[in-house]
Amino acid sequence: MSEVAKLYAVPENNFKAITSHEINPLAISIDQAQLKGSVQALMFLLNKILLSDEDTEILINAIFYPDAFIGEPVTDELDFSTWSASSYEALGDAIHHSIHYQSPRLVAAIDNLLAGLDEVQVADAYDAEELNENDIYPGTWSDDVRESKSFNMPHLVNDFLVLKEFIHKACKTGCYVLCYAAQ
Repeated sequence: MSEVAKLYAVPENNFKAITSHEINPLAISIDQAQLKGSVQALMFLLNKILLSDEDTEILINAIFYPDAFIGEPVTDELDFSTWSASSYEALGDAIHHSIHYQSPRLVAAIDNLLAGLDEVQVADAYDAEELNENDIYPGTWSDDVRESKSFNMPHLVNDFLVLKEFIHKACKTGCYVLCYAAQ
């Protein structure tokens, strides 16, 4: 099993046209980013670097796991005491097949957060032993800095720069960001 995050920058007019989770994000996006095996580590390091308070932690989590999604059920009005096992299963299926997204306002907040960070800070915060001890996926982080090696400091720094550039472009163009993160 592998951890992959795919992010798609979608202009507002294309976003408003989305009516189903069965859309092809490539067909409606103007930019995309893919991060393999680094989501948990990036979130861990961002929290470490920023000495996060609760609001910052929520913002960091929203980079890959935003709360908003298309087709969101209104759970405040549901009486869960009357639900059967099949009701919970159906809700789980709906959430699994939903399109999670960042609004342009959230994209701007994330851009502002990432703008104050650089690759040197990420490289300095990288500690393979710490990542492995904290069970950060995949649990095989290495101090080997060869570019041909995955799950090391250059891998994480590169993915940070890809993320930062992608979010900045999405912010400057007022895009929504569709987020697909899975393990």
